[in-house]
Amino acid sequence: MHMSHSIARRLCSTIMLLLGFFFIAVVGIATVLELFHIDRDIRRELKQKANYALGLIDLTLALQQSAVSHTAINILSLTSCINFNNHPSYVQNELVNLSQDSSIDQVVAFDYLGRFISSHNNLKPSWYTSSLVEDMLEDGHGMIIFSAGYFFILEPIRYININQGGIIARINIKYLVNQALKNIEGFYTLSIDQKWLFPKEAGQVTQDVHAFVVPKKTLLLSHFDTRLSSSQSSMEYIDRISPWLIRISLFGLFSLLLMITPARKIGKSLVHPIESLIKKVNTRSYPITPFNTGDELEVLAKAFDDATDRLHEANKELILSEYRSGQNQLHSIIDIVRDGIITIDKHGTIETFNLAAENIFGYHAYDVVGNNVTMLMPVSYAKDHNSYLKNYIPCNKSKVIGVDREVIGRRKDGSEFPVYLSVSEINILGNRIFTGVLREIPQRKRNEKLKIEFISLISHELRTPLTSIRGALGLVMGRFNDELSPKCQQILNMALRNCDRLTLLINDILDMDKFESGKLSYDFKLSNLNTLVSKSVEDNEGFACMHDVKLILRSFVHDAEIIADYNRLQQVMANLLSNAIKYSPKGSCVTINLNMDRQYYRVEITDCGPGIPPEFHDRIFQRFAQANNSDTLRVGGTGLGLNITKAIIDSHHGEIGFHSVVGSGCTFFFILPVM
Repeated sequence: MHMSHSIARRLCSTIMLLLGFFFIAVVGIATVLELFHIDRDIRRELKQKANYALGLIDLTLALQQSAVSHTAINILSLTSCINFNNHPSYVQNELVNLSQDSSIDQVVAFDYLGRFISSHNNLKPSWYTSSLVEDMLEDGHGMIIFSAGYFFILEPIRYININQGGIIARINIKYLVNQALKNIEGFYTLSIDQKWLFPKEAGQVTQDVHAFVVPKKTLLLSHFDTRLSSSQSSMEYIDRISPWLIRISLFGLFSLLLMITPARKIGKSLVHPIESLIKKVNTRSYPITPFNTGDELEVLAKAFDDATDRLHEANKELILSEYRSGQNQLHSIIDIVRDGIITIDKHGTIETFNLAAENIFGYHAYDVVGNNVTMLMPVSYAKDHNSYLKNYIPCNKSKVIGVDREVIGRRKDGSEFPVYLSVSEINILGNRIFTGVLREIPQRKRNEKLKIEFISLISHELRTPLTSIRGALGLVMGRFNDELSPKCQQILNMALRNCDRLTLLINDILDMDKFESGKLSYDFKLSNLNTLVSKSVEDNEGFACMHDVKLILRSFVHDAEIIADYNRLQQVMANLLSNAIKYSPKGSCVTINLNMDRQYYRVEITDCGPGIPPEFHDRIFQRFAQANNSDTLRVGGTGLGLNITKAIIDSHHGEIGFHSVVGSGCTFFFILPVM
């Protein structure tokens, strides 16, 4: 019943969702249509306003032309043109009266030759030239021209149809437009001859909606390629559409609320037959038919019955077939697994032995199945295993079930080898079966394990006792040296040298391991190479004296600053200097040079020893590399010093090398980048 209620709720939700989508689609389409309607109305209103504004501007311009024309036909103007010298003040007074209108900023009177007569302030303006009025004087009719961003109204002064002169008035367009549009709301842009733009409101000419109009042919402005743009903010759309959206949204929401109850009833009516079908299926009331609904549910009920009959028939064959197939598939999968898989019963008898196990132990499956698993173990393991099984079966306590561990196996040829073993337990029809998964340990991993054990051994089991032995030898030689015989002193000195040699070998091996594992840490900081080399030479003076060798330091660089690990570079110098001293004959010199080679500092250590054989050059920096000659046997060494030295120099982004001639000594050098 819970499922049927869930279906009913989903049907109700689906119906409401569909109604919601339908409502949103209707509202969306209606909104788009309403926006088109609003856009059309706004643009029509803008054009009406623009035409009205253009008419007002044209009317204002016509009034100015009329005022200039009346002044031109005034008898006083004519008198001034005919006899200006006798009546100079008449025309000036008329011009002053005409300029009282703020849209006319300057007025000039001129004679029939276009010569300046007078102006409203009795000064000739800079813009006035006779060429400006030539066309009017020839034509004899008044006109309006647009030039340099101004309107100019020209009217002739005529007497007996003869031009006696004229009046030209310059119109302040900004004032003219402001006067015409001061009582009209909106934003307007006026364009004349595509050369001059005049916005009514500064900064308001980039509104979202525009309507452009041109003056009718009956207007004065039609002669000047005039365009007037009326603009409106797009917020007007929102202001107009908002009330409509609120009304339709409230209506739709109210309608959806009213539809909830009918939708639930429809959902329940659709679910009721499904509930009956589910009830029969859950109670296994087969056959389900007759289920007389006359629709798809009746077909579904018949299909259930048919499917049930077929399933009963098919299950008999399927179960048996799947069992056989499963057994075959399981054996196939087990055989292709790389790990060895062995199963035994509670007595330790081998039941299965896969192909990987055959490869590991060298047995065929038929050789081991039915035998005890102890045949795959060394004898020492076999006794413990049998007793372990006897103790585990009753108490069910185990330390190996589900745990990976390393054990020793025995092959058919009797050889023993290490393997990883993981044991798990399963219960099949009351029989306890133990499954062992074996993986042979590769030689590389065995070597790595031996290496780790070796490093741990020399670190803890050798270095600590050596330190104690050396301390004891030093204590004996320090306190009782005078009481010892020369023979005892010689033996103690030999023991002390061998302790130092073994300690050096252990330290070199540990450093080599750190280099290989990337665990060797460096303390890079600003260091002075001059100081480092000098200190290293000073530290090795005693060792050189023991071998009767003289150290000579020659530095050709001052303040050689580098970024380096000071202690590690001292280790490099100690290795190179000790090698040079040991291989140099008594009474000879070892020379240390420090110089600068382009962007690198170069340190050279030259000895007077026997040199390095050519066949040994390629292996000089390898681990445990030593030339096989009497000098090597005489001076001893671990064969690790140069390998560690090269690793340190490489870590400093430097280079190390050598050049040698047999019998003429050897020079080792390393270079480090300048800071």
